[in-house]
Amino acid sequence: MDYSISEKISDVSQSDKIKWVDSMKGIAICGVVMAHTGASTLPSVLGIIGGNGNRGVQLFFVISGYLTFLSLHNNKDSINFWWFKKFAKLAPLYYIALVIGTMAEGRVEWLGREEHISTLNFVVHLLFLHGFVPHYCNSIIGGEWYLGTLTIFFMIAPLLYKYINTLERAFYSLIAFIALSCLNIIVSQVCVGGGILGQDSNIYFAYIRSFSIFSQLPVIMIGIILFFLIHESTILNKVNFKKFFSYCVLFVSVLMIVGEMYEKNSLLILSTATRYGIWFSGVILSQAIWQSCIINNVVFQKLGKNSYSIYLFHTFLITCFNRLMVFDFGNGIINWAAKFILVLLVSYLISILASRYIDQQIKCCLDKMKERF
Repeated sequence: MDYSISEKISDVSQSDKIKWVDSMKGIAICGVVMAHTGASTLPSVLGIIGGNGNRGVQLFFVISGYLTFLSLHNNKDSINFWWFKKFAKLAPLYYIALVIGTMAEGRVEWLGREEHISTLNFVVHLLFLHGFVPHYCNSIIGGEWYLGTLTIFFMIAPLLYKYINTLERAFYSLIAFIALSCLNIIVSQVCVGGGILGQDSNIYFAYIRSFSIFSQLPVIMIGIILFFLIHESTILNKVNFKKFFSYCVLFVSVLMIVGEMYEKNSLLILSTATRYGIWFSGVILSQAIWQSCIINNVVFQKLGKNSYSIYLFHTFLITCFNRLMVFDFGNGIINWAAKFILVLLVSYLISILASRYIDQQIKCCLDKMKERF
């Protein structure tokens, strides 16, 4: 599929300067699929990497913050049409995934006391409002909490773009959002300790700590800071020995990510999501300075361009794999690798079909409707 998650959100054409964005999204989706295919059970360092693969979502958030501000910066349409384009491009595949998820009876662990997908739950998802409802935010597709949280960001993005118009204001906003995130953590601890959450407390606790907009705003804000660093300041232009400096930034960032995986880092009261967002931004910044084939290569680019459909359908494919294609090669690593590759491959094939039969129609419809806005 030509549109990945962040491409759909930003509607930014890929120039030579930002081709590395696709590769970063490819790395992110590989991490997410690794985690969901059970890589955390692998031995040694593979298990460590697999157990932290779901942090690829934080990488998506950083990229989305960056690309959304870039999209608003380049926007020549009305804000209403800007909003419309985002949801029009997200909706078709998302709705297909909703139908499939509903037929598969949803995510049992998130249905809680309801035990089934209610009509209200389904309607809330259709309206892209599930990010506001803890009990619904991740209950049908599996992973749709990301889209729910990002939808809320879309709603406020034009307002943020209006007032966060300098690098200095972006840093101040990051500090404010970190404080809000810390307050969010305190609230979650109080609710758990005081027994306020009641039945299905694990669902509401996970929402408060990880899946709400308040917990992810600092990560998104880091992406917005990247926008100002890369496109609105002269800082990068003043860097000498760009290739050497790029590899230094990349090395330090990867080193800190490894530290997070082994739980060796500690940055005051920052959440794990925020810390990952900081280190991921370092990797992105290194590629903005000088693109490295280690990060920016054809494999990651292809996966990144198709990350939206892979993200939406990979959980369903994993379920099918577990139910219908159980086999044992006698080696845990090989068993996992087979599942991982198969899920990525089938998701990729789905994205190609979606690009051919859905994306082109969407583009034509948007072109025709543009004048109405």
